[in-house]
Amino acid sequence: MSNLRISYRRASVASLALLLALLALSSSAVAGPDGDPVCAFGPTSCVPPEVHLSGLPVTCTTSDFTLRVRIQHPVSVRVRVRVDRKLLRRTRRKRFSVRIPARGLRPGLHRVRVIAVDRYARENEVVRRVRRCDPRPHPVAIS
Repeated sequence: MSNLRISYRRASVASLALLLALLALSSSAVAGPDGDPVCAFGPTSCVPPEVHLSGLPVTCTTSDFTLRVRIQHPVSVRVRVRVDRKLLRRTRRKRFSVRIPARGLRPGLHRVRVIAVDRYARENEVVRRVRRCDPRPHPVAIS
């Protein structure tokens, strides 16, 4: 009975070693001779797309503004633009503009989120906050 237990333990250790070897071979990034990642689907599959935003207001705003998005990546990408979880635009372009309707937002902080995903499922997300001013004038205290 003890021989059966030993052989069973050896078999499970061997199968575990085989499983670990298969996982190491199937990973998408393996270090090359110079230490840089060598990717299974080519050199561009290890790097997520770069997202660059411009046109965001620095201070609070009451008027609509145009967000300009630029994606830097050598392969095709899918891009989504959201404001407070609401999808404003979905595209495959690497340069585009989105008009953000600030007049439709309530006063306070809002999140503008741009998510870019390439065909290898590498994803990059950039989140910026935008403040919407209160358009009503505040009453002045007279003392």
